[in-house]
Amino acid sequence: MQLKPDIILYNSSIVHSIIDAKYKEVTTGEGNLQVIQVIQVIQVIQVIQTDIYQMLAYSVRYECNNIYLVYPKLIFDQESSLIVEELSIENYTNTVAIRIIKIDLEMQPDELSNKLIEAINCNIQSEN
Repeated sequence: MQLKPDIILYNSSIVHSIIDAKYKEVTTGEGNLQVIQVIQVIQVIQVIQTDIYQMLAYSVRYECNNIYLVYPKLIFDQESSLIVEELSIENYTNTVAIRIIKIDLEMQPDELSNKLIEAINCNIQSEN
């Protein structure tokens, strides 16, 4: 079986970030996460457990700790920021950051790519 994310960002020959798009709903609300019990989050985002496991598999396979899960923004979503949540999961000796991004599919492609680049660059700069 081949693990292949939608987008891989390299810094030289090292995988810096992995982006995987999901074409399904992710909701914000009260209740328990279906993810992993050790994850502590402030705002509850209901993400399907298999998505998180898939991102952890990418992290191990590509030796990358910066993962972005991209979901469509729903019409009734009031969230204004692109990155709506960040999950930190201990993985052996590293911490994997899985950032949940919601995008407005009605945006123009140029605007959408600029917002994604801005969000990812912001996280790259904060790591340095």
